[in-house]
Amino acid sequence: MTGVTLTLRTNPDFHLDASAIGGSLAQQPIAEILQLPLPVIAGKAALMVQDIFDALPRTDNRVVIQGELSRLHGIGNRWSSGALLVEGDVGDGFASRMSGGDVHLHGNAGNKTAQQMRGGILQVRGNVGDDLGCPLHGRRSGFSGGTLQVVGNVGQYAGYRMRRGTLIIQGDCGPYLGCDMVAGTLVATGCVGSGLGVGMHRGTMIVPSGTEFSDLRFTPPESQRLGIASIIANDLQARLPTLAAALRSTIARSLGDLTCSGRGELWFY
Repeated sequence: MTGVTLTLRTNPDFHLDASAIGGSLAQQPIAEILQLPLPVIAGKAALMVQDIFDALPRTDNRVVIQGELSRLHGIGNRWSSGALLVEGDVGDGFASRMSGGDVHLHGNAGNKTAQQMRGGILQVRGNVGDDLGCPLHGRRSGFSGGTLQVVGNVGQYAGYRMRRGTLIIQGDCGPYLGCDMVAGTLVATGCVGSGLGVGMHRGTMIVPSGTEFSDLRFTPPESQRLGIASIIANDLQARLPTLAAALRSTIARSLGDLTCSGRGELWFY
């Protein structure tokens, strides 16, 4: 396969489980893609991709999906390799359980985007709902690998139970950012809601100077120059050069969450 463009022809009046539009889709023939099932959520019927999409071959080995997709949930599920570009708003569970590849969304996403993400590069240019990078039901850890960048605002509980990887939010965040965080690097460049780092065990959150936090949960900020900050700055240089420069200078650091003997770090730049 050399690539395919799927353009939404018919916008359904009901919500569809589109998790079949994911996995190793980049390696599948177009004929097989058109036969993938799209079950009606909370219903007994099922459509196929060919019922609502037009397909055209590409020569650049990319999968491109276009249209108003907010009633299609789970697009990019288990994405593992190759490039995916989605142009339009999507429903819940976008790029859930992603493990590899390069995925870009130009549009807004619903709740539980990048749920249980384990690897790859995911960039969203738009706003995202609640529970960004959250765990699957019954799992103890959420976002646990790869790089996730949101150029837009996010809802509450972003980075909940994050275990490793890099999560960048270039916009405002709702309450409970980094709640129960275990490890990894979480960056926010806009305003942050209440409950920052509640239950944080380890890991590093980098937020703007003046961001409110609980002085019962975290130590008073101390100005320091950190060697590890320069290493993280190198990783962020291409995406956030201004922040990278700030990390190479003096930053303020707080430790916590003290109420659970946490060893997490808040860095204020």
